Amino acid sequence: KLLRQAESLSSGEPDAKLAYALLLVRAIQLGDAQRQFEELKVQYPNLILAHQGSAYIQFRQGRHLSGLVALAEMIPLIPEPKPGQEPKQSDLDVLTWVGKLREFGATQTEGRDVPGLAQLDAAVKKRSPAMQKAYEAGRAAVRTQYEKYSSDIASSTDGLEESRLSMGQ
Repeated sequence: KLLRQAESLSSGEPDAKLAYALLLVRAIQLGDAQRQFEELKVQYPNLILAHQGSAYIQFRQGRHLSGLVALAEMIPLIPEPKPGQEPKQSDLDVLTWVGKLREFGATQTEGRDVPGLAQLDAAVKKRSPAMQKAYEAGRAAVRTQYEKYSSDIASSTDGLEESRLSMGQ
């Protein structure tokens, strides 16, 4: 009831539903949050935050493959800068975040042929060099952390420590 009242007061803007979806994520009611994000994606197809929220939940629920595809579908929505201008920092931040999730997804699907990875990489390759660089920076950050954990696990001589590190990975 409160959501409907807030939506009516928001004059057709997505703010009330978006805030509600984010609160549901915070409360770990991910199924309900996913439904809200999906409704937002239908009502406001260019609302990047709805696509981000939906992809995040898919990763959070261990659905990495569908999360990768969702990220690939989101990339074209990120606006390119006008000629002679630099991308907005917020857009670069989104690309860095996407790169991090992409690389995390790659670590979770190691050794398997994952079309979502190639689809996402191809979508990013169509973007400006600055956006590609932000994406690669996100990938590199996760790869570095993953390699550190893997090295720490491999060099551990204590089974308890190895288990602790494996859980942290």
